[in-house]
Formats: sequence, structure tokens, C-alpha cells
Amino acid sequence: MHTKSSIQQIENSLRYDKIIRIHRSYLINIEHLIEFSTQEVTLSNGCILPIGKHFQENFISLVLKCPVLM
Repeated sequence: MHTKSSIQQIENSLRYDKIIRIHRSYLINIEHLIEFSTQEVTLSNGCILPIGKHFQENFISLVLKCPVLM
């Protein structure tokens, strides 16, 4: 399936609270988050993705509130 929706439109249409925007190009499912720093995340499949400067504060505050990661 090919879509021409922007990532912003996709993010807004999601009804799943475990999906977090970490970069202008990336949404992640925090259930697959293995480790993180203020600059990048590592996912369960081994992918290491950057956290955009504009998303860092929101990402950190959401992750610290998430009981899945505790």
C-alpha cells in the first residue's frame, strides 16, 4: 500500500498511545524501545534512530511517564 499522507497526518490519525514521534521522519512504538539517550533510541530490531532536537523534551517526558518501560 502506498500513501501520500504526511507523517504528521499519520501521527494525528493514530489512536494508539504507545506511538511517539521522535524525529521529523520517525514515529516509534515505545513497546519496542530497548534503550535511549537524549540523542538516539535503540529498538528491539537493532535499529538506532536519532531523536530530533525539537522532539527531545517531549520524548523524554513521555517515556518517563510510560509504565511499559519501568
